[in-house]
Amino acid sequence: MKKVIILSLFFLVSLNGYNQVEQIKALMVYRIANHIEFKGTKSNGDFIIGVKDNTKVLEILSALAREKKVGTRLIIVKSISDAGDAKECNIVYVPSIDVSDFERACKKGKTLLCSEEKGTCNNGAGISLYISDGKPNFEISESNLNSFGITPSSELLQMGKKN
Repeated sequence: MKKVIILSLFFLVSLNGYNQVEQIKALMVYRIANHIEFKGTKSNGDFIIGVKDNTKVLEILSALAREKKVGTRLIIVKSISDAGDAKECNIVYVPSIDVSDFERACKKGKTLLCSEEKGTCNNGAGISLYISDGKPNFEISESNLNSFGITPSSELLQMGKKN
């Protein structure tokens, strides 16, 4: 019985840690959204964030969208399943394994491609979010952002680790 209680506590602590990481990543996506400039049709209307295969980040961003805006723009958060869904989004947040599948569609659609693992800027992401030594960090590839038709603020460039 004692082992079951200890294992249950370990599971709850692990789950809570996972939720905190996902909450931090969702908040980072929101913060980044406020520090980028889109051109053309992506610069007005609703601000759409697509999330692939991460229910927790989707839930947290959806909750934020009910209370916050990107500038004066309403935020719409939606679940996406493939690169074809990226064209109408301003930002897509995808697992690292999907970065290369989304890169071309994001460039064509002028969509910011964010991923959840260090090093994915080397595979085409504009921004890679990760936790290192318990602290939130992100890599930023200015050349990838430029290829997406996105201009990052100087503050964003200073906050991120350049790739």
